[in-house]
Amino acid sequence: MVGVGPYIPHPDTPLGSGQASSFIDSDEQTPNTEAMTYKVIALTRLVCPEANIPSTTALATINRDSGRELGLSRGANIVMPNCTPVQYRQLYEIYPGKACINETASACQVCLAERIASLGRTIGIGPGGRKHGRK
Repeated sequence: MVGVGPYIPHPDTPLGSGQASSFIDSDEQTPNTEAMTYKVIALTRLVCPEANIPSTTALATINRDSGRELGLSRGANIVMPNCTPVQYRQLYEIYPGKACINETASACQVCLAERIASLGRTIGIGPGGRKHGRK
């Protein structure tokens, strides 16, 4: 699996609060944008055609309307539903404003199925390996 997603700094960390500086000059830094994330997903798919590449919750956070769908359209082939019980999700806040924080696991499953169907795709079943059983 190759994880590609936008970096969303948490404001309670040195990097997110502006207390830490980057080791790379800003004019040499790759932009941390939604568009760049999709480009990296597409390039990763070309370089690693057999990889599982998730369309991340971070994409859904920065583009609530279609972030996951755009990730899937550009080369991602995995979505990862949040199955953590709702009452515990706020205890694991890796970045603020995370998508689907109050959605139950069942609601998440229905929502993801609808989003995948909207792309004309079906949800795969099985272990999820790309070259399962090949030598």
